[in-house]
Amino acid sequence: MTPFTTILTHPGSAHKDEFLACCVLLASAPGPIVRREPTGADLADPAIAVVDVGHRHEPALNYFDHHQL
Repeated sequence: MTPFTTILTHPGSAHKDEFLACCVLLASAPGPIVRREPTGADLADPAIAVVDVGHRHEPALNYFDHHQL
């Protein structure tokens, strides 16, 4: 996993899945949690961990979503 500075997750109410993912990520690298849809720039930035949004699961790029199409 690439080091990250920000955790990005979906907007709206929190669910248990991203809550747990954010807790695990925060234990390894504290940083802010941002709640909004990811932009193309967010997905291109390996310093942003994208959690439970984005339809991709690519740990090497810090994408952690279980909603693949």
